[in-house]
Amino acid sequence: MATQPRPAAAPNASAAPAAASASAPAPSAARAGLRGRLSQAARLQLAAAWQSYGTAAYAAAAVTAVYLLWRFMYGMTSTFISVNEKLAEYGLMALSLALVLLGALYVRWRLAVSPAAVYRQALVKLNTHPGVLEVMGAPLVGSPVRAYVVTGGGVYLSKKLRIKLRARRIQMMFPLSGSERKGLVSLEAKRKKVG
Repeated sequence: MATQPRPAAAPNASAAPAAASASAPAPSAARAGLRGRLSQAARLQLAAAWQSYGTAAYAAAAVTAVYLLWRFMYGMTSTFISVNEKLAEYGLMALSLALVLLGALYVRWRLAVSPAAVYRQALVKLNTHPGVLEVMGAPLVGSPVRAYVVTGGGVYLSKKLRIKLRARRIQMMFPLSGSERKGLVSLEAKRKKVG
């Protein structure tokens, strides 16, 4: 039977761990800091992957939705109605493709920001603001020339690694003229959460 050699005991073994624990952070605080850094690194890696492959993920989700909807509709149709196999396959495939595309267009429409609507709302607010009317003169008229940039939208990961929708923003500039003065309007609008 072989025996394991034991390390030699330090002369003041009980004092060494106490001194080391006083200068080092507590193990739970070190683990929490490490966990926070690891989750931040994972979130950054997932965000970079989504930035690179987000379009492919949308396309794969759409193809999967079309396939599942097609198989469901084909199974339901063959249960209740006896039809030609090829006619049912192609017809239901076209119907499921159309339904998925209509669903995607509806979601895009609900999340979009209309520059014309933002322009109209800005003119209404400017024409009802007493300070602006006092400085520029009563009938405020906008210009058909306007510059705008729409940013935002899309999906991102929150700090708790949850999928969230980023709100759309619009930044717009247009000339404004009143009876007394002319000016330049610069605004930023953000889409309110839907639903």
